[in-house]
Amino acid sequence: MPPIAHVGHWALWVLYAIPVVIVLGSIVVTIARDRRDRRDRPPTPDPNL
Repeated sequence: MPPIAHVGHWALWVLYAIPVVIVLGSIVVTIARDRRDRRDRPPTPDPNL
């Protein structure tokens, strides 16, 4: 268990980590949604054939 004197440092770390977690979570959700949309969409014919 960390000493009580370091609780302030941990609180600051959490405040900095929250926006990073939100941004990374939104990136993961966007990538997953894009992959699911691409998988559900029928393939388009290749114009080079």
